[in-house]
Amino acid sequence: MPNNWSVVRMEDLVDIISGVSYNKSDIRPSGIKILRGGNINNGKIVEFQDDVYIDRMYTNPQNTVKLGDIVLVASTGSATLIGKTGFAEKSYLDTQIGAFLRIIRPKSSLISKYLNIIFLSQAFKNYITETSKGTNINNVKNSYIESYIVPLPPLKEQERIVEKITHINDSINSILELSD
Repeated sequence: MPNNWSVVRMEDLVDIISGVSYNKSDIRPSGIKILRGGNINNGKIVEFQDDVYIDRMYTNPQNTVKLGDIVLVASTGSATLIGKTGFAEKSYLDTQIGAFLRIIRPKSSLISKYLNIIFLSQAFKNYITETSKGTNINNVKNSYIESYIVPLPPLKEQERIVEKITHINDSINSILELSD
């Protein structure tokens, strides 16, 4: 690792926010939108026509998804869905996360895109899949995320890495679109 890089535990870089618990009887035709595991797809947060809404009494400003947040599927019966993340390209007003998700909020917005790359990496996926195994339900404890070790380059190098990976992903997506 280069001399000007450091090794940091994720707990030094992010805050982890749990989702709201509700009962099916709390579902309403309007109110606060609740993001669930199905809203996290291919590194993005996706909204649907049939998203669930609950009463506004559940509003918690800290639990609102903000620009630069990373939303993680923290509890599921599926080993392939556990640890799946979506990056918030915008703030989602009047939207909260459900109890089976976690918001990973970078302590500095300057590093949010770099951290997103870390959470999308195969190394992180392998780590979470292995540590969160359960008998029937896989659960990502906050301590699993907090103890994850991250290589942290200087900010300019983070920006270069993000730019390069974004360019590569865009090229791959263009090729895939051409082959369809």
